[in-house]
Amino acid sequence: MPSLNTKLLSNVEVIHPPLPEQRAIASILGSLDDKIELNRQMNATLEAIGQAIFKHWFVDFEFPNRDGKPYRSSGGEMISGSFRL
Repeated sequence: MPSLNTKLLSNVEVIHPPLPEQRAIASILGSLDDKIELNRQMNATLEAIGQAIFKHWFVDFEFPNRDGKPYRSSGGEMISGSFRL
């Protein structure tokens, strides 16, 4: 607004909670911010774990065999798009 100035704003009454209530609100919001950041970090970690497992199983062919041992390291071979246990 072109005519909005400090003189007009100085007459506007701003209602706000008392300082102890403001501090309590800030504390809760700070805790929520911390939780959001922690969740972001956990998501990044889980994504990295998922990518590592995918690579280990489907690129390196080290998925668990019937005995729970890594497939390729336990002698498994890829033959014409299939595998032999």
